[in-house]
Amino acid sequence: MSKIVQLKGRSGFYIRISIPAELRPVLKTNTYQWKAGATRAEALRNTPALLSKALRKFDDARGKDPVGEAFRLSETLTDSPDAPTIDELLEQRLKKAGFDSDQIQTIIYGEQVLRQQGIAPAPASAQVKGLQTAVQSRLAGGTPYTDWLDARLIEERPAPTTERRWRTTMKELSGWFGSDCLSPMTKVEAGQYKRHLMQRLADSSTKTNINYIKAFWSWAMVNGYVSENIWRGQTKKLSTSTKQQSLDQELLEAAKVKAAKLNDIGFFIQLYTGCRKGEHRGLRWSDIDLKNGWIHFKRYSHGNIVRELKGKEKDERTVPINSKLKTKFLELMPEALTNNKAEPIWPNEFRSGVFGADWAKRCSAHYGFNSHKLRSYVVTQLQFKNVSPFFLHEITRHAVPGLSKVVQGYVRPSEEQIREVLELLE
Repeated sequence: MSKIVQLKGRSGFYIRISIPAELRPVLKTNTYQWKAGATRAEALRNTPALLSKALRKFDDARGKDPVGEAFRLSETLTDSPDAPTIDELLEQRLKKAGFDSDQIQTIIYGEQVLRQQGIAPAPASAQVKGLQTAVQSRLAGGTPYTDWLDARLIEERPAPTTERRWRTTMKELSGWFGSDCLSPMTKVEAGQYKRHLMQRLADSSTKTNINYIKAFWSWAMVNGYVSENIWRGQTKKLSTSTKQQSLDQELLEAAKVKAAKLNDIGFFIQLYTGCRKGEHRGLRWSDIDLKNGWIHFKRYSHGNIVRELKGKEKDERTVPINSKLKTKFLELMPEALTNNKAEPIWPNEFRSGVFGADWAKRCSAHYGFNSHKLRSYVVTQLQFKNVSPFFLHEITRHAVPGLSKVVQGYVRPSEEQIREVLELLE
């Protein structure tokens, strides 16, 4: 649990992170409290990196990462003349984690060095080999992927769902490789990991995982952590997911009736704009302009809520409200006609940094299909009516291949043209 707070007599905003009960006797405190930013928005943006820092401290306290703990401690003791060597710190941490002396020697010095000195190395388990790789990577100047992650989070500030996917994907790769220092990985090992994923995942899921990793290597190349992207070309022969079936018309008509009974205005917003679930669940009252007939999909901050869009600034847009949707607003949410407060309509649906997760579950349970089907239905309808992809881009932010900013300026449709197109939706 974490919370952004202000402290009496101090400027700025602080993050307060609750420490798990079992670690409080070890860490001798119940919470971590660190300054997160000068403003609440800055503090919220810095929260992911600070949570990563706390998680590493928790791992250190549990003895889960003795090698990382030793190297991190070594960095803090560099100015002390009596500071223990890295070998001594590694030995202390590994012993604390339950390894015997033979295993510790193998981890710190490696099997080849021990044999050269006439010492028979202990039989190495996968865990011992992984820690040995981690030590050698760190000694060679390798940087743990968690440092990459923290730096990239600060630079790119992804949506919380993307952040979780980054963490999971890189942690799984690190577990397979046996080290949190991933820069020594080779192209051969990249291929081996791809085949490892293919044995337990569909090709489309394997491709998604590798694309996330490939993007991390591209970022690491720009920042000088690696010299080449070993993941390039690894997705070429992986098949994509099979084409999804279109939304059944009878099922959709039944869903419309049920949505009206449930007063589910979000259903109709998505049905008549093609927006994403998080885009309509994060709307503020001021984003709905029934008098002039517009819905504004914008990023904003409100208290502890930082509402992001999937594509950030490029996904901000204003979409006309067609006549059918306006009728539904007046039936199901007449307050939208007069309420112009810059407050989220459904603030309680902001969970884990995003809007829409709760509504998506209700959508599947109530209507028998997932929320993305509504977005796909809008795109399909307009495509069948020969609507230009440039119109689709303005309405839904669907990508148009090869569309540059220069070309976009020439082909951008007018507001009235977009309104006419949206009236085609049934």
